[in-house]
Order: sequence, then C-alpha cells, then structure tokens
Amino acid sequence: MVARPLAWGDWRVDMTEYRRELPPLPNPHQRTVATRPLFSASECDALLDLAQQGTGWSDASVSRPGATDGIVDRDVRSAGLFPLPTDGGWPFHRLVEAIADHNSATFRFDLEGIYESDRPAIARYTAAEFGQFRAHIDAGASHSTRKLSYVVQLNKGSSYTGGDLFFSDLGTAAPRDQGTLVVFPSTLTHVVTPVIEGIRHVVVGWVHGPATT
Repeated sequence: MVARPLAWGDWRVDMTEYRRELPPLPNPHQRTVATRPLFSASECDALLDLAQQGTGWSDASVSRPGATDGIVDRDVRSAGLFPLPTDGGWPFHRLVEAIADHNSATFRFDLEGIYESDRPAIARYTAAEFGQFRAHIDAGASHSTRKLSYVVQLNKGSSYTGGDLFFSDLGTAAPRDQGTLVVFPSTLTHVVTPVIEGIRHVVVGWVHGPATT
C-alpha cells in the first residue's frame, strides 16, 4: 500500500488511511507489548536538540476523578513535557506508519488517530527531580478513547540509572535501546521507576479510537 503524506488537522493526525483490512486475530492481545527500531541515533539527537533549545517545557500532569483538567502531583508523576511540532512531517509520518503496522500485525484495534489535545511530547525524567511515574494505566474515565500508548527511547539507556518503563501486569521492562519504539494497549498497567542518576528522555503519546470497541 502506498501511503499518502500525513496532514496535521485541527484536532488529530488522521490514521484511517493506514487501516489494514485484515481478519481479526483469535486473541485480542490486550497484554502484549510490541517493539521495533524506529529512529537512528542522529535522529534521536536531533529531537533532543530541538527540546533542549525549546522554551515550551511544562510539568507533566495526572488525571483525577471529577477534575476537568490534569493536575500536577509530583508524588505521582514527576516529569517535564515538551510538545513536538504539529507540522505533520517528520517524525510523525514514520511514527504513525510504525504504530499502524504494529496495530495491524498484533492489536487490531479500531483506531481513529492522534488527537491535537493529546499530541506527542518529549518527556524528561531527571534524577535531580526524582523523575518517576507511579503505577497507572493511560486509559480511564477522562481518557476513554485512548487505545494504544507509545514510547520512543531518545537517549541511550546506559546514560541514566533507574527510569525503567516496567509493565506490572507482565513483570517485564521495555527495552532501553536508543531509537526503539514501544507500543502497548493503554489499559496495560505500567510504571516509570525513579531515575537515580542522569536524565531519561522519551517521546510519549497515545492513539485514540471509539471508546466502545
């Protein structure tokens, strides 16, 4: 299939064009973590340079029942976020295609796209700020349309201590190889263990679909 270039709309990157018409798998793979190399070391460095030169950093928030917006609670989630540009070009095109491939091969979820309100961002976890994210799931009452979560490792895993993306339900940690894409269902419990030394940089984001399927 020849994919058309992505265009960033007012509210999402449309992924419907990447949908593969394949029969459903016997099992829904709700507890599967899919990984693959995505970006080269130089591409990761380019994204890190972009974030380090940017001024759009903010404190990461968490959702609470009854709250209309996320709140900052460093005891639960201690990280900074830098939103990636929404021009629809690199790295979005390759990122979206890779996620769509994983979905077709493994998850088979009904996906709509990446919402502007939930756009990809670079997350920064530092030892100085005890960077971590306690056990949680990404889907919930305030994010009922999140279907897939994704993480891209930007710096070398050997450059920091701690900061593992650990899947509590599976008892396994995600790979820390630079440039690796990790995709998993947003209902899967996971944690970012505290960074003890150095800084962990990753791209994080979610793909949405109908909440009822």
